[in-house]
Amino acid sequence: MGGEAYGVFAGYNVQTGSLVYGGEIGYSTGGAGVIEYPEYTFTQFIDLKGRVGFAFGDALAYGVLGWSIGAWNDDDVTVSIDGFNAGVGVDYMLTDSVFLGAEYLFRNQHGAFVPYFDDAYDITLQSLQVRVGMKF
Repeated sequence: MGGEAYGVFAGYNVQTGSLVYGGEIGYSTGGAGVIEYPEYTFTQFIDLKGRVGFAFGDALAYGVLGWSIGAWNDDDVTVSIDGFNAGVGVDYMLTDSVFLGAEYLFRNQHGAFVPYFDDAYDITLQSLQVRVGMKF
Protein backbone atom coordinates (compact mmCIF):
# COMPACT_ATOMS: atom_id res chain seq x y z
CA MET A 1 0.00 0.00 0.00
CA GLY A 2 1.32 3.45 -0.74
CA GLY A 3 0.44 7.06 -0.41
CA GLU A 4 1.68 10.59 -0.69
CA ALA A 5 3.03 12.99 1.88
CA TYR A 6 4.31 16.55 1.76
CA GLY A 7 6.62 18.25 4.17
CA VAL A 8 9.36 20.65 5.11
CA PHE A 9 12.84 20.13 6.51
CA ALA A 10 15.67 22.18 7.99
CA GLY A 11 19.19 21.23 8.91
CA TYR A 12 22.75 22.26 9.46
CA ASN A 13 25.84 20.71 7.85
CA VAL A 14 29.55 21.14 8.44
CA GLN A 15 32.10 20.28 5.77
CA THR A 16 35.70 19.22 6.43
CA GLY A 17 37.40 18.41 3.13
CA SER A 18 34.97 16.08 1.38
CA LEU A 19 33.41 14.83 4.66
CA VAL A 20 30.03 16.42 5.46
CA TYR A 21 28.16 15.86 8.72
CA GLY A 22 25.22 17.48 10.47
CA GLY A 23 21.65 17.12 11.58
CA GLU A 24 18.18 17.60 10.19
CA ILE A 25 14.58 17.83 11.37
CA GLY A 26 11.65 17.26 9.06
CA TYR A 27 7.87 17.31 9.26
CA SER A 28 5.61 15.53 6.80
CA THR A 29 1.87 15.12 6.53
CA GLY A 30 -0.36 13.24 4.15
CA GLY A 31 -1.78 9.77 3.83
CA ALA A 32 0.68 6.87 3.73
CA GLY A 33 -0.94 3.45 4.03
CA VAL A 34 0.13 0.63 6.34
CA ILE A 35 0.77 -2.71 4.64
CA GLU A 36 0.14 -4.77 7.79
CA TYR A 37 -3.09 -2.87 8.61
CA PRO A 38 -4.56 -1.47 5.36
CA GLU A 39 -7.47 0.20 7.15
CA TYR A 40 -5.06 2.62 8.87
CA THR A 41 -3.24 5.63 7.45
CA PHE A 42 -0.19 7.52 8.71
CA THR A 43 -1.12 11.19 8.95
CA GLN A 44 2.13 12.85 10.08
CA PHE A 45 5.81 12.31 10.94
CA ILE A 46 8.52 14.27 12.67
CA ASP A 47 11.95 12.91 11.69
CA LEU A 48 15.14 13.76 13.60
CA LYS A 49 18.23 12.63 11.68
CA GLY A 50 21.99 12.72 11.96
CA ARG A 51 23.71 12.88 8.55
CA VAL A 52 27.17 11.85 7.40
CA GLY A 53 28.26 11.96 3.78
CA PHE A 54 30.85 12.73 1.15
CA ALA A 55 30.81 15.65 -1.27
CA PHE A 56 32.13 15.17 -4.78
CA GLY A 57 31.74 17.90 -7.36
CA ASP A 58 28.24 19.36 -7.02
CA ALA A 59 26.84 16.21 -5.36
CA LEU A 60 26.56 14.97 -1.79
CA ALA A 61 25.96 11.28 -1.06
CA TYR A 62 24.98 10.64 2.56
CA GLY A 63 23.53 8.27 5.11
CA VAL A 64 21.14 9.12 7.94
CA LEU A 65 20.28 7.60 11.29
CA GLY A 66 17.75 8.99 13.72
CA TRP A 67 14.34 8.85 15.38
CA SER A 68 10.82 9.27 13.99
CA ILE A 69 7.66 10.26 15.83
CA GLY A 70 4.42 9.72 13.99
CA ALA A 71 0.67 9.37 14.17
CA TRP A 72 -1.75 7.06 12.42
CA ASN A 73 -5.48 6.83 12.67
CA ASP A 74 -8.69 5.20 11.62
CA ASP A 75 -12.19 6.59 12.06
CA ASP A 76 -12.21 6.09 15.84
CA VAL A 77 -8.74 6.70 17.26
CA THR A 78 -5.41 8.46 16.62
CA VAL A 79 -2.33 6.61 17.86
CA SER A 80 1.13 8.10 18.50
CA ILE A 81 4.06 5.92 17.47
CA ASP A 82 7.83 6.25 17.47
CA GLY A 83 10.97 4.38 16.48
CA PHE A 84 14.28 4.58 14.68
CA ASN A 85 14.90 5.63 11.10
CA ALA A 86 17.79 4.97 8.74
CA GLY A 87 18.39 5.80 5.12
CA VAL A 88 20.56 7.03 2.28
CA GLY A 89 20.30 9.95 -0.07
CA VAL A 90 21.94 12.21 -2.58
CA ASP A 91 21.71 15.98 -3.03
CA TYR A 92 22.83 17.82 -6.15
CA MET A 93 23.49 21.58 -6.26
CA LEU A 94 21.54 23.16 -9.13
CA THR A 95 22.81 26.68 -8.35
CA ASP A 96 25.00 28.17 -5.62
CA SER A 97 22.04 28.07 -3.21
CA VAL A 98 19.42 25.59 -4.54
CA PHE A 99 19.72 21.82 -4.43
CA LEU A 100 17.62 18.89 -5.60
CA GLY A 101 17.78 15.56 -3.83
CA ALA A 102 16.34 12.11 -3.30
CA GLU A 103 16.27 10.16 -0.04
CA TYR A 104 15.23 6.61 0.85
CA LEU A 105 14.13 6.33 4.49
CA PHE A 106 13.27 3.19 6.48
CA ARG A 107 11.25 3.64 9.68
CA ASN A 108 10.59 1.00 12.34
CA GLN A 109 7.71 2.25 14.49
CA HIS A 110 6.87 0.37 17.64
CA GLY A 111 5.76 0.37 21.23
CA ALA A 112 2.34 2.00 20.99
CA PHE A 113 -0.62 0.21 22.52
CA VAL A 114 -3.86 0.33 20.59
CA PRO A 115 -6.95 -0.12 22.80
CA TYR A 116 -8.64 -2.76 20.65
CA PHE A 117 -5.47 -4.79 19.93
CA ASP A 118 -4.22 -7.24 22.54
CA ASP A 119 -0.64 -6.05 22.41
CA ALA A 120 1.80 -3.40 21.23
CA TYR A 121 3.00 -3.75 17.64
CA ASP A 122 5.85 -3.11 15.21
CA ILE A 123 5.27 -1.39 11.88
CA THR A 124 7.86 -0.76 9.18
CA LEU A 125 7.46 2.02 6.65
CA GLN A 126 9.70 2.74 3.69
CA SER A 127 9.60 6.00 1.78
CA LEU A 128 11.29 7.67 -1.14
CA GLN A 129 11.43 11.44 -0.91
CA VAL A 130 12.13 13.99 -3.61
CA ARG A 131 13.62 17.06 -1.93
CA VAL A 132 14.24 20.63 -2.98
CA GLY A 133 16.16 22.88 -0.64
CA MET A 134 18.07 26.10 -0.22
CA LYS A 135 21.56 26.49 1.18
CA PHE A 136 22.19 29.65 3.20
